[in-house]
Amino acid sequence: MTKSRVFTAEDKRKHRSVVGRVGSVAMDDISIAVKVIGERFRYGRLDLQVKPLAGNGTRWVEFHNVRLTKRG
Repeated sequence: MTKSRVFTAEDKRKHRSVVGRVGSVAMDDISIAVKVIGERFRYGRLDLQVKPLAGNGTRWVEFHNVRLTKRG
């Protein structure tokens, strides 16, 4: 398990949004392709709201649990 990074006030100021980016979230033995639809800072950590590319529903996950794909 990866340790969460604590964001400082300076980090928040410099943060570039990842809303709209595509990536994947690992859950148990599978990896789910997701799109980031929201973000929030909570107790010094960045959470991303993601939805699956196929299927439905949304979930808030910690930033370090989402593997974003590189921009084309």
